[in-house]
Amino acid sequence: KSSFYLRDATYYRESETRTQNDLKADETEGVSRNWSILENSFFISCYTFLDSDDFDDGGKIKDSVVENLERDNYNHGKLCPRPFITIKDANVNCLLTRLCWEIHSYIQCHNLKSSGFFFKPISYLSKDEYLAKEESIASQIIEYSGIIDKSNLKKMEVSKDKDGNLKSILQFLYLTKLNKYSPQKEYRAGVAFDDPLEVSELEIPVRDLSNYIR
Repeated sequence: KSSFYLRDATYYRESETRTQNDLKADETEGVSRNWSILENSFFISCYTFLDSDDFDDGGKIKDSVVENLERDNYNHGKLCPRPFITIKDANVNCLLTRLCWEIHSYIQCHNLKSSGFFFKPISYLSKDEYLAKEESIASQIIEYSGIIDKSNLKKMEVSKDKDGNLKSILQFLYLTKLNKYSPQKEYRAGVAFDDPLEVSELEIPVRDLSNYIR
C-alpha cells in the first residue's frame, strides 16, 4: 500500500539545514513578528509547477530550472540529490479528489479537528510588499484575539472558521513567501489542525497512488 507524505511546516525553518544558496530552509516559515505557529500543527507536502516556459524546444526541462530545483535538496549544508516524480496535468484533479477523501477519512478515524485538505500555489512578494502584508496581518490577529504572543495561534480553531476570519491570516503564514524563493514555483498540499499532534510527519495511506504518477 502506498502513502501520501506530509511534514510539519516548522521543519523548513531549521537553521542547521540552511546554506547561502539554499531555497529549502526559510526562517519566516509560519512566523510573523513576535509570534509563531505551533510545532506539529500544520503539515505540508510541496510540489513544483512546470509550464511550457520551463521546457526547451526538445521537450526537456531547461538546465536553469533543474539547477533551481536542486537548490531545494540541501540537508545540513550538503546537496542530497533525489529522484523526481511527475504528475500529468490530466491526472491532477483525480489525484486531488482522492487525496482529499483519504485525508478526510484519516481525520475522522483519529478524531481530529482540522481545516481540511487544500492544494494551492505560493504567492511570492517583494520585501516591501511582504512587510506591508505582515503589518496588515498583525492588525487582523489583534482584532481576532486581542493579543499577539507565541501561544496566540493555539486559540485559533481552524475547524470552526466558518466565516473565513482566519483565512487571510493562514494564507499569509502558509502560502506567502519572499520573491527570493520564487524559483521553487511551489504549490502546496496541506492540512492544519486545531491542536498540535504528537508527531512531526504524517503518512496517509492511499490506495493505488502509483496510478496517478510516474
